[in-house]
Amino acid sequence: MGLDNSISSARPLERDRDRDRDRDRPQPVYQPVPAPMPAPQPAVQVIYEVPVVSARAVMGPPQQRCWIEREQVRQPTAGQPNVGGAIVGGVIGGVLGNQIGKGSGRDVATAGGAVAGAVIGSQVGSTGGTTVVERDVQRCTTAQQGAPAYWDVVYVYEGVERRVQMQQAPGRTLRLNAQGQPML
Repeated sequence: MGLDNSISSARPLERDRDRDRDRDRPQPVYQPVPAPMPAPQPAVQVIYEVPVVSARAVMGPPQQRCWIEREQVRQPTAGQPNVGGAIVGGVIGGVLGNQIGKGSGRDVATAGGAVAGAVIGSQVGSTGGTTVVERDVQRCTTAQQGAPAYWDVVYVYEGVERRVQMQQAPGRTLRLNAQGQPML
């Protein structure tokens, strides 16, 4: 304050006048207050550390995602008969059938050969086979999303396998109290 260790003012104290004034008042009684009790010390808690046997993330409900794809599909088609091949096959089959049979059997063999030749000839060079057709196909997949709902953790304490569900992923070990319960 800039006083340089000096006294700046002084006044006399009137002790007798203050003493007479305080004599008529009741004087307070002071009693010693006992020292505060020390705070109770917490009991020493034994902590065990055990290895985690397994931890499995349990996800929330799955969500299904679907989409539409354009797909090319081969479909078998009935071919258009080859008319020219049927005629030629019928003639060739009739000639061959005529040479096989004798008498009235020749007529039956000729007719049978003509029919068989026509069927075979109609298939020669026909456009039968498969065609490519495009169609819309819906595809779906089940997806797990987001963080796990909880962790299912297995550990062994005093030879007994125990399980606990935790909100966070455990480390390699768990800290347990004396009852074998995880200290979360």
